[in-house]
Amino acid sequence: MQRRAGEAEASCQAALAVDPNCVEALTLLGELRADRGQFTQAQELFSRAIAIDPTFPSAFCGIAAQAKMTHDDAAWLQAVETLLAKAPPLRHEISLRYALGKYFDDLGQYDEAFSNYRRANELTKRFGSSYDRAKLTQRVGRIIGAFDAAFVSQCQDGASASELPVFVIGMPRSGTSLTEQILASHPAVFGAGEVKFWDSAFDALEADGPNRGNRASLVAGMARDYLERLTALSAGALRSSTRCPPISCTPD
Repeated sequence: MQRRAGEAEASCQAALAVDPNCVEALTLLGELRADRGQFTQAQELFSRAIAIDPTFPSAFCGIAAQAKMTHDDAAWLQAVETLLAKAPPLRHEISLRYALGKYFDDLGQYDEAFSNYRRANELTKRFGSSYDRAKLTQRVGRIIGAFDAAFVSQCQDGASASELPVFVIGMPRSGTSLTEQILASHPAVFGAGEVKFWDSAFDALEADGPNRGNRASLVAGMARDYLERLTALSAGALRSSTRCPPISCTPD
């Protein structure tokens, strides 16, 4: 969750040294491999986890997330439907419903895909997630108003010349994750994933509203902090690709 992939992998390997059949470690290691574009290795790890524990939901979800599902995956479908029939804990049902949505979407069975996505969204609401259209509209309006030509001109002196970051920007479900994984498969590129740094950047800018004349300094500080974080994550890579998260639908 902290995007410290190297430490996460080391923890997985340490866990597997103690228990080679630790399905949690195998599955997380599979996700880490997928983040690096090593999809074959990721699928092998997910399959190994399922062979050890055929009731472990995260491994099934990992398979669906990292591969294009086909009619040849009928055994996967049957296993997931069996798990759902046993009324798993809420968080597992949500993940499995999303995975089923992905499965049917890949097969072009869009009614079934939509039904499972809708069910997953309905269940997610039990965790307290909510969508406030008015607040989101206001937030987007403030962002558009803040980052205008005057802002760019004012902050040019705070820009960084670093070539380390590669920003992957797009709408949700538009292929940003795949693009970032393709980039990460290059030996000179580290895939940092979705870095949460920018979630609070606009809030910091708004909080600094009375000091508009000092924005170049604020932006320079943000750039410096971000590059320090990215450098610590990328372990000497020439480039580091990151997905910029979409605007939160549940702003404070």
